[in-house]
Amino acid sequence: MNMNGAAWREAKDDMGRSVWLNLSLARSIRRDPKGRGTWVTFDNEHTISVESTVEDLLVCSAPQTARRPRDL
Repeated sequence: MNMNGAAWREAKDDMGRSVWLNLSLARSIRRDPKGRGTWVTFDNEHTISVESTVEDLLVCSAPQTARRPRDL
């Protein structure tokens, strides 16, 4: 889903609930060492575990494009 130029991706957390992620805000996306899912870290206090694989999350994320001021 694209909203205001940001790409949002729906994923299921480890309890099966739907969560929406803006991957352009994520600092790191890595596989859970125990193999149960993927950890998406936004900052030191905000990390979420989702069932999707790293590849599935990255395939659906839209690349960010830089815009010059006159293009706005």
